[in-house]
Amino acid sequence: MKDCVRKVNCREDASSGGQVPLDSSGELDFLRERLALFSRATLLACVGFFVAGFAIEALWPPRAGAVHSFSRPDVLFHLAACSVLAVMWLATRQPGLSERALLILDSAGTVATLALFACMTANMPSAWRPETLFLLIVIVILLTRASLVPSRPATVANG
Repeated sequence: MKDCVRKVNCREDASSGGQVPLDSSGELDFLRERLALFSRATLLACVGFFVAGFAIEALWPPRAGAVHSFSRPDVLFHLAACSVLAVMWLATRQPGLSERALLILDSAGTVATLALFACMTANMPSAWRPETLFLLIVIVILLTRASLVPSRPATVANG
């Protein structure tokens, strides 16, 4: 009986002849692509909810709080979170970034986005249940990141 070796292609590259890149540059490109995908998907959702907020308040004006405008702090914090995600997406599209730069961009961008959403919800009327909204935002952003961005398993030291 002949031994069969099966190769699984997760990602094909034209220059590699159909083989999965096993060097660090291939891993770096994959990380860069996945970070760009995460930031773009999160940005699109963020902008979508921003636009939806104006549409919903135009149809059903709020009973508590001010009308949706660009002078409200929660709207400005939402825009700032969108800006962080846009910068993150544009930066990760640039080739030549080191792994360290990508990891710093990932962690700083994700934490800054979550902090801005915390500020956004802190400036909402309590009748809107901002703490529940913030928990939903955190869960969605972190689950999206966990599903799209590859991470090395954590090593736990015995001791």
